[in-house]
Amino acid sequence: MTTDPSPDAEFPTSIGRQRRWAALLIPLLTLLILVYVGRQHLGELDRLAAASPQAIAAMLVVFVLSRIVHALVVTISLAKLDHTVGLGEMYLLTHIMSYTNLVLPRMGLSAPALYLKHRHGVSYATCSSLLLPGLVLHVVSIGLVGLACQALLHVSQAGRADLRITALFAAVLAAGVLATVARVRIPDRWNGRIAGFFRRLMDAWGTLGSSWSLLGGILMLRVALIALNAVRLFIAFRAVGADVTFVGVFVSSLLAELTMIVSFTPAGLGLREAVVAFSAYMLNCTPATALSAAVLDRIVMTVCIIAIAQIGMWRLVRPLARSRRATERAREE
Repeated sequence: MTTDPSPDAEFPTSIGRQRRWAALLIPLLTLLILVYVGRQHLGELDRLAAASPQAIAAMLVVFVLSRIVHALVVTISLAKLDHTVGLGEMYLLTHIMSYTNLVLPRMGLSAPALYLKHRHGVSYATCSSLLLPGLVLHVVSIGLVGLACQALLHVSQAGRADLRITALFAAVLAAGVLATVARVRIPDRWNGRIAGFFRRLMDAWGTLGSSWSLLGGILMLRVALIALNAVRLFIAFRAVGADVTFVGVFVSSLLAELTMIVSFTPAGLGLREAVVAFSAYMLNCTPATALSAAVLDRIVMTVCIIAIAQIGMWRLVRPLARSRRATERAREE
């Protein structure tokens, strides 16, 4: 008998086990290093207890609004690909995605993709294609808004623009624009499931990228999204007693957004807080104060994600799993 080669046949079990352990240990080691480096600032985390309930409630409201905007981006993109998904349904799915990322880095799309495939017939290639315009336009929006903030810092009395950060935002914008106009074609001689997957992915990306009005609308929503994230971080700074400027916090928030894109730790845990603490010099506050604000923002964000994701699992995933089990039993009978 001949069978298709399994992953264990291609990669020995010991190697596969080592890769799994590495995927767990590398983020953990990164977090331990960050905690060790910033250990002198941990003593001021007692500022968190002074945060008022009104400030925390305001942060929760802003976070919910940002998630609605995120869900709207995905809903509009799916509609362009002839898939209709309700905004409330997508809102819950975005929380499930973030909840998965809290546990396994870069795995957030798996659960929503499985749900969309079985509930709405959205292929995995289509789900993956949504990452491309979303990520690219997010990068473009960060570059545009970052350069605008640096210009404001340069001409106003709020602070002084850092040339290194300005160059970083310019490079981010150039990379995003290049990725928007670039097109990749899969050679016809490439066959198989992987080649077919990438062809469907490129076709879906071509459909989304061909509509400049759609890209413009998504870009505006992305700008609104990062603005809401900056507002939430600004409230966190004020909640821990820091008198900071909004433009400076906006730049700090944009730098934190970049860590969420490239981070290999769960939801950028540790790296995002380190970047906010590093940017304290732009805010005229101490790194310990900036770290306290970033930790408060992380706590509010995580609590909201976990709570709403549980509702999403109950409202969306459980009924789907129950329906699939009933279908399988019917087939067996």
